Amino acid sequence: MRPDQRAVRRAVEWLLTASSPRQAPFYCDPGRIGAFAVEPGELAVGTDAAVFRLFVTLSMYQALRDVVVMRHQRSLPRASMRVVADVSTIRRVSSRHVCPTLRSVEAFEAGCDVAKDGDRVDCGTCPGVACHVKDAT
Repeated sequence: MRPDQRAVRRAVEWLLTASSPRQAPFYCDPGRIGAFAVEPGELAVGTDAAVFRLFVTLSMYQALRDVVVMRHQRSLPRASMRVVADVSTIRRVSSRHVCPTLRSVEAFEAGCDVAKDGDRVDCGTCPGVACHVKDAT
């Protein structure tokens, strides 16, 4: 078996075992995705047809997300982009903020607890305080 075939086989094996044992993965369930469903036995064997159908099926989900993300990106003005994707803006805003989790990457990764609950975005560290992380969430 070629290295690329082994890699595909490992990925398929992982996909088949990572789902709940009580329910077939969505990509094997005709009730959820119709005719695009891949037969688990064929996928486990790694037939070309099953692997191809799996990749086409999953790529449709990626393509949809890409379209949604692109639409959202096009709708944002430059000022909104800077809050999340401009290093100098992020440094400036973070250095002036009262939140201790914005002082360094390590502090942010260890302590930022911004979360979304329905339409509400807030955190436990600085509840009620405006923040570029909350704005971007």
